[in-house]
Amino acid sequence: LDPEGEPSPADILEVVEQIEDKELSILFVEEYTSEDSVQSIVDQTGVEIKILYTMEMAPKDTDDNYLSLMEKNFESLQEGMSCSA
Repeated sequence: LDPEGEPSPADILEVVEQIEDKELSILFVEEYTSEDSVQSIVDQTGVEIKILYTMEMAPKDTDDNYLSLMEKNFESLQEGMSCSA
């Protein structure tokens, strides 16, 4: 899903099909991905969402910086991939 644009219904359907086909339980999305689209995918699949920060756009939380966002990415990846530190 492109965080800079609204995904089409076909895009959402493709993501839902991939989640179901691969039996995924976690979906990583970028911070600015359409919340409505993400919620639609969650409603259809029950998948858990984890946010990844690319810094292509300014962070929503103005207290964040590169290091804090990379730490958040690490935590999301660690949780989403069921890794332990």
